Amino acid sequence: MPDYFNVALDRAISVRSAFSHKLAAAGEAVDKSSDDRHSFFVTVLESVRDALNPLMRNDALDLNIVKNATPRSGKDRVRQTGLRNIFEVLDVYEPSAEFLAAPDVVPPPKPMKLDHTAEVLTDSVIDAFMGMTMLMDDLSRLRAEIADLWSRHHTGELDLATVAVATNTAIQLAHSMHDEVYPVMKHLVESVPFHEVYFLAIAKDAGVDPQAKGWFGWWNDYNFEAYDIADALFNNARNGLLVYLYNDLSASGSVMDYNGKWGRFDENEGPPPRTNKQKYARDKSTLMEVFQDLPLLHNHPGAVEDQFVIAFEAARKSYARENTNKQPPIWSCFAFQIYLDIIYSTEVGAGWTQMRNEFTTLQKYVETYPRASSDMKELVKSVDKIMEVDPIAIIRSAFTFPYKDYTVWRRNPTHCGLW
Repeated sequence: MPDYFNVALDRAISVRSAFSHKLAAAGEAVDKSSDDRHSFFVTVLESVRDALNPLMRNDALDLNIVKNATPRSGKDRVRQTGLRNIFEVLDVYEPSAEFLAAPDVVPPPKPMKLDHTAEVLTDSVIDAFMGMTMLMDDLSRLRAEIADLWSRHHTGELDLATVAVATNTAIQLAHSMHDEVYPVMKHLVESVPFHEVYFLAIAKDAGVDPQAKGWFGWWNDYNFEAYDIADALFNNARNGLLVYLYNDLSASGSVMDYNGKWGRFDENEGPPPRTNKQKYARDKSTLMEVFQDLPLLHNHPGAVEDQFVIAFEAARKSYARENTNKQPPIWSCFAFQIYLDIIYSTEVGAGWTQMRNEFTTLQKYVETYPRASSDMKELVKSVDKIMEVDPIAIIRSAFTFPYKDYTVWRRNPTHCGLW
């Protein structure tokens, strides 16, 4: 048995045995439970030492040898002084001749084959529903956070720019969440309208049949007793997108003009809808009116593209793709449910008013200080063109149905806050 192991064992037994006595001698309180644990461990170490005793040297930790150490030679300058190196007497552990003469270990000719199989995602229905459930849960939490931010903006706690950037970022985050879980759902999403299938399954599990006899048909998209479930799963926004995209594709990509079939959004905050059918009609009409304008903001020179514009363009591309079931991405449906939440909970036009006021301030600054930054001048120049005349209204003037100037800006405070 190597001496260093013997020394370490004796040292551990000695220190642990005397520790509580030294504490008591120093006037410190002794924890009995801790002392009992130390004592028990000492007995274990002592048992180990007794078992190994035949293999150990008895004087491995003989401090008298260190104390009485003598110089090895008269020429040892250090030993002839009053200072001694107490480590001089310690033996250096040397490996045995048998160990040194032992042959090198020959590695096996072939690597060992590990019996391990990496987990592979399977295209099962259970996996798809699990992935969809996790995505819906994450998006619902994100939706609640956005609603809280706009509520705090309404009370004056947060400014418009902060909330607008946070909302835009949240929709980008929803997009990344969707992309992360999409491989698990891909086989269903691309073969059936999985978003709708999921909604029907959840609603039926909650005791409501969205396709109950007497409800489902061309005059009703589903049984409106399931409205709250459809709202929570972003299915109402999905239905609005599908209606618009179907007509948009039929029009061969030309600019659409909503005819008011499901009503129009009331900017004067009239009485709220009472029935679920009225709520659904309000959702649909509100979305139709924003959908007709969003394509005009896409790639428009000098205009800010918020995530609502990008989400709508993603839905158009997904719907127009060949050999698919023509469904908008779930994150796009989420984005327009957020749009509805915002327009129903904020004062219509407040964001547009704030944007105009801040533009007036910046314009005065640029006029007063001609050497202002070029970026600020470009921003003022871009906004000034919009302030002079609404570019969307100019295009809309060629259509049949009346259009109020700056509708896009009044109804989308997120867009205003990003300028």
